[in-house]
Amino acid sequence: MSVSAFLERLEELCEARGVSKHEAIRSGIDLFTGKALVWYSSVRSSITDWKTFVEEVRAEFEPYDYDDKLLDEIRHRTQGTDESIGLYLATMGSLFNRLKVPISEASQIRIVMRNILPFFQTQLALVDVQSIMELKKFCRQLEQRREAVEAYRPPLRKHQQHSLLEPDLAYVGLDTDVAELHVDTHIISSENSKNFNKASSVICYNCNKPGHRAIGCADPKIKKCFKCGLSGFTKNECPQCKRSGNGQSR
Repeated sequence: MSVSAFLERLEELCEARGVSKHEAIRSGIDLFTGKALVWYSSVRSSITDWKTFVEEVRAEFEPYDYDDKLLDEIRHRTQGTDESIGLYLATMGSLFNRLKVPISEASQIRIVMRNILPFFQTQLALVDVQSIMELKKFCRQLEQRREAVEAYRPPLRKHQQHSLLEPDLAYVGLDTDVAELHVDTHIISSENSKNFNKASSVICYNCNKPGHRAIGCADPKIKKCFKCGLSGFTKNECPQCKRSGNGQSR
């Protein structure tokens, strides 16, 4: 147990059991063992209040560069893959609180944002997070969405489900056999044959080829007399139609 953890635990026990901090200090003989007890016995008479007790304990048992080492530890404390965002932020908050010289919340956010799971970092890359509480809110929403995505299962096919209330609305995949869709292939074949024969009987007025009409013909448009079909002439220019017309008039 670290010095900070020891002091925090001692404060919590004092509050939980209704014991004053002064009484706890006087009962130090029950708190320390080994070399720590030897130290306490030597300074007991000079410790008169809680503040002095904390200062003396830290001075004796903490490294002189405690804050520097702790801050380095904090910067390398990443979120575990099986660690919830709530538990991780609570842990980071406790670490920040143990610094003798506090750092700003903005600095805390920058450190945490670099250390949360890559999934959160990707999703929050363009989000301007203003507080640790706001970060917790966003990450919890993302956790819930991720759980829903991971729990997704594709729908069962019709033949895999039993006693459906609405079997006609059951999922049918694109690769389902035609027979499963209850489609009469004989009717489809007959209809296709009729449509093919019908299309084949159409002759293009422009190119004289079967299967399409002049309006959709891809060949260059040919000048024709629409009355007799003579190429190279319109109806008004057509010599055959003129002769035929003259003969009728006589």
